[in-house]
Amino acid sequence: MRSHFLKASFVAAGAMIFSAGSAQAQAVNVQIDQSKPLHFNTPITGVVVGNAGIADVIVHDSRTLFVIGKSVGTTHVLAVDTRGQTVFSGNVAVSPAQVDNLLTVQRGREIYTSVCDVRCIAYPDSEATGAGLADATARAKVRSGFASGRN
Repeated sequence: MRSHFLKASFVAAGAMIFSAGSAQAQAVNVQIDQSKPLHFNTPITGVVVGNAGIADVIVHDSRTLFVIGKSVGTTHVLAVDTRGQTVFSGNVAVSPAQVDNLLTVQRGREIYTSVCDVRCIAYPDSEATGAGLADATARAKVRSGFASGRN
């Protein structure tokens, strides 16, 4: 009976290590303004984001993190347990939002892009140039400040 228990314990420990190892090997893909949960078998006690301008992480509980896409690009996220052992180490790739109602206007050499539904909102698309990109970025900062309570 005892050898059965030990075998079951080793199998369970191996499954935990395998699932943590598979989490380490994952790359995370998320779109701008979207989130994706990461679940772990091992409790997380520390998280570091390489570039918080590209992605951010919210700790929901000790076994669940939410990765949020903030701007197009790639950054690295590292999560450790109570012993400082790496539980997750991977790249987070943030892609542009897939938008159905995208409006692009070209005025001379300048390109302005907006997302339109009931009204149009300036959107910092990869095709936007100079003034169009500056306008979309400024408007995004205003929306971000409003959402965080700074405005």
